[in-house]
Amino acid sequence: MKKNELKRKLVLLSLLATLGINSYNNTVYAKDEGTTQHISSMKNNSILLMNKVKYYSNVFGIKEECIVDYIKRMYSEEGHEDFLEMNIELQTLTAARNLYYTYDESYKTNTDYEVTLEIEELVEKYSEIYGINKEVALSIVYCECGSDVDSYNYLVNNNPAGLGPYMYFENKEIGVIYFIDLLKYDYGCTKDSGTEFLSSIASTYCENPSHWLDLTTPFYYNLVEDYYYKKPELRDKKKIIPQSLKIEEKLK
Repeated sequence: MKKNELKRKLVLLSLLATLGINSYNNTVYAKDEGTTQHISSMKNNSILLMNKVKYYSNVFGIKEECIVDYIKRMYSEEGHEDFLEMNIELQTLTAARNLYYTYDESYKTNTDYEVTLEIEELVEKYSEIYGINKEVALSIVYCECGSDVDSYNYLVNNNPAGLGPYMYFENKEIGVIYFIDLLKYDYGCTKDSGTEFLSSIASTYCENPSHWLDLTTPFYYNLVEDYYYKKPELRDKKKIIPQSLKIEEKLK
């Protein structure tokens, strides 16, 4: 077994031990360099894992122990290298999401979840987690749901981007996660994607791609300039300086 793979498995065992799923012995690392630092990192990761398991358990209504068991299985079985390469948050999100779409009632908590983030915050959060361009994603949302994101499809179906085109999602956060995951894995959106990416998917959204681009592209450029231009109160709360003001400041 390669050294890096062994370390990943040992770290996962330590994370699961924190949740009472397994046990580990610190002496495993006695011959490793930087043992103390590594164990400290494991403890921090354990806390992070517990927090993420609890969070995505609430979002998807999936029992915490089921999420942990799923993660454990991914590390125990062969052939899950893509999962192992994910960071802790994306692993936990993926575990909860995959369990949610198995439609097995025994996994569910049957509790309601209240989404507290605005659509701009949700798109920003999950674009960062998945590693895609948030301006691309939000420009599609504005095009499909209106710049005030007040379409029936979004308000009632929790559908942020004309998916399906009328797919129903249990809550708005699940809808955004589905959308961002789709952009990442089905369409290949990355952090470096821009107008060329919008051009590449325009025909999937509209029989007249140029018309769809005429609607979407202005949103994209405005968002690049100021991501929260539609929600200045959020920008002010987060103390974000728009790009134009940064340029003006440099010119002074």
